[in-house]
Amino acid sequence: MTNNKPRILLVDDEVAITRALERILRLEYQITSCDNGEQAIEQLCSHAFAVIISDMRMPQMDGATLLTKAKALKPDTVRVLLTGHSDLNDTIRAINECHIFSYISKPWDNEQLRLTLRSATDSYQLKQQLDQLNVKLIEQNELLQEVNHDLEDKVAQRTNALQHSNEQLTKAAQKQRNLFQNLLDMVDAIINDRVHNESGHNKRVAFQSRLLAESLQLDKAQCTRIYLAALMADLGKVAISDELIQQSEQQLDSAQFHIYQQHVVKGAQLLSTLHNLAPVAQIIKHQNEHYCGGGFPDRMKKQDIPIGSRILLITKDYDRLLLGLKHNNKLTPIEAQQHLTNQSEHLYDPVLVKAFIFILKELPNIDTSGFDYAVTSSLLRVGTVLAQDVLYENGKVFLAKDTLLNQQLLKRVKNHENKHHHRFTFYIY
Repeated sequence: MTNNKPRILLVDDEVAITRALERILRLEYQITSCDNGEQAIEQLCSHAFAVIISDMRMPQMDGATLLTKAKALKPDTVRVLLTGHSDLNDTIRAINECHIFSYISKPWDNEQLRLTLRSATDSYQLKQQLDQLNVKLIEQNELLQEVNHDLEDKVAQRTNALQHSNEQLTKAAQKQRNLFQNLLDMVDAIINDRVHNESGHNKRVAFQSRLLAESLQLDKAQCTRIYLAALMADLGKVAISDELIQQSEQQLDSAQFHIYQQHVVKGAQLLSTLHNLAPVAQIIKHQNEHYCGGGFPDRMKKQDIPIGSRILLITKDYDRLLLGLKHNNKLTPIEAQQHLTNQSEHLYDPVLVKAFIFILKELPNIDTSGFDYAVTSSLLRVGTVLAQDVLYENGKVFLAKDTLLNQQLLKRVKNHENKHHHRFTFYIY
C-alpha cells in the first residue's frame, strides 16, 4: 500500500532530539533523520520532502546555512528552524536569508509543534496543486453549469412531487454552494500565484468592501456581489506580463499604463460568460472609474458609476497604498487615509470615503473573523498578535509574524519610531 503521509526531514546533531521528534510525529509523517547538514543535502537531492526541520546550532554547517542550501535545491520544501531562546539574532538572520516558514523554540510545546507542521505541510501541498488549478477551474465551471441545469429541471417538476422536489432542491443547492466556494478558492489561488501576492491583499479588500457596503445598509445581494467582485478584482491580470505586474502604477509609462488598465475589462469579460456573475463583472469592469469622470474604461462620473465599483476603488487603493503597489513607497495608514480624503470629489466618492475612514477607526472593536487589517502603533495593545512580519526601513525583520506583543515590545516599537522618525504599519487580526 502506498504511504501517503507527508515526508519530513529532521536535522539535528543531537540524536536524542531527533528521536524525541520522531516519537511525536511518526504517526502523521514519514520521518527521515540526519545528524549533520551534509547528510541532509544528500537526502534532499535524492528525495522529495514536504518539510525540513533543522536545528540552528550544529557543527560544520549551521541551520541557517543548511536551510539556505535547501531553498536553492528544493524551493518548494517548507523550511522550519529549531532554535533555542538564546538564538534570537540567528533566528532573525534565518528568517531574512532563508525565508523560513516558521521557527520552533526549544523546549517545544508538542501541540504547538503539531499545529506548526500541519500548517507547513498544508502550505507545501497547496504549492503542489497550483499547476492543476487552471484545468480544475474549467472543470468546476462545467460542473457548476451542469448543476444549474439540473436545478432548473428539478424546480420545473416540483408541482408533481413537491416534497420530493424540495428535498432534491436542498441537496442540489448545497452542492452548488460548495462548488461555487471551490471555484472562488481556485480563482483566488490563481490570481495570487499570478501576481505573486502573499500579503492577503484580495481577501483584505473583500472584507473591508463588505463592511463598507453593510454600513451603507445595502441589501444582502448587493453586499455579496461587492464582496465577490473584490475577491476577483485582479482576475484580468492573468493576461498581463510580469513586467507590468511587478511595477507600481507610478513606475509605468503612459503606454504601459494603458495596457495595465485593460485588466479590468479582461476580468469582466471572463466573468460575464457566467450569467449569475454578470453583475459582479460590471463592478469589476468599472472599478477604475473616477468620481470626476476621468476614469477608465467609460469615463463615468458620480452616481452613474456602480456603487460597488466606487466602494472597490476606495478599499483597493487604500490597501495598495499601504503595500506600495500604487506609489513607489509604502504609506502609513494615516497617510493613506489622508490621500483618500485629498482625492475625494476627484477620484473617490466623498461620502464613501468618510464612511470608510470611520470603519477603519472602528476595526479594533469589530469582529474581523480572522481577516487581518493595518493599524499604526497607537492602536497596538498588549496581547495583540501580528498577522505579518514588521520590517525595518531596509527590509529586514523587526518583529516576526505571529509575535504576541507585550509591554516590552510595545516600548521597543515606540522608541524606534521616535528615534528614527519612522512609522511602522502593523497588520493584526
